[in-house]
Amino acid sequence: MRAAFLWDGSVRGTWQVERGRKAAVLRMTPFEPLPESALSELIREADALLRFAEPDAAGLGGGRRTAPPMSSTIR
Repeated sequence: MRAAFLWDGSVRGTWQVERGRKAAVLRMTPFEPLPESALSELIREADALLRFAEPDAAGLGGGRRTAPPMSSTIR
């Protein structure tokens, strides 16, 4: 079972943490396109989740990074 994220009270996609040598990335994959208004709120929540899941990632050179709930990744 994959971890899921909610938006507007419904399951709207999945997420996973990928840990590299220099950073941790939280990758979100929506089931369908999300409204632009969802992006900033989901990124804020993903950052908080990543700080919880990978608390020592900040000390790994590049620090924490969050992938937006779209197909691209912030590095």
